[in-house]
Amino acid sequence: MRAGIFILLVLIAIGPLYAQVSAQPSGLGPRERFSGVYFTNFENSRFTACAGEACRHWTDLNGMTVTCAPAACKDLEHRIVMLNGSHDRWGEFAITFVGRGTVQRHQPRFLGDGDHDVRIESIVRLTLIEGRQ
Repeated sequence: MRAGIFILLVLIAIGPLYAQVSAQPSGLGPRERFSGVYFTNFENSRFTACAGEACRHWTDLNGMTVTCAPAACKDLEHRIVMLNGSHDRWGEFAITFVGRGTVQRHQPRFLGDGDHDVRIESIVRLTLIEGRQ
């Protein structure tokens, strides 16, 4: 009985760590500066309209599924709430960030999934695209 409780407590303790590590996509390229459009709603977060040198790999981009480093996720969520003027965490935003993207295209894994992945490591700039909330 005690062994079972101990194992349960260990699993609870490492759960958040596992979620952060497993959220990082495999096959990420080098750290680069990305600019484009970040779309988010209650289900999906996508990076689209990628522009600039970091986007040279994605000539036919169908959106990138977004993950982020824990501190970057917290910063992104805070900025979105501030820009929306409420606790709503959705809308379309012009974004510049430092991160890493997958070079190899993959088949979408679920409805709303992009054909590439991008990991946000730090946010440089985020502005609300008016009329597209």
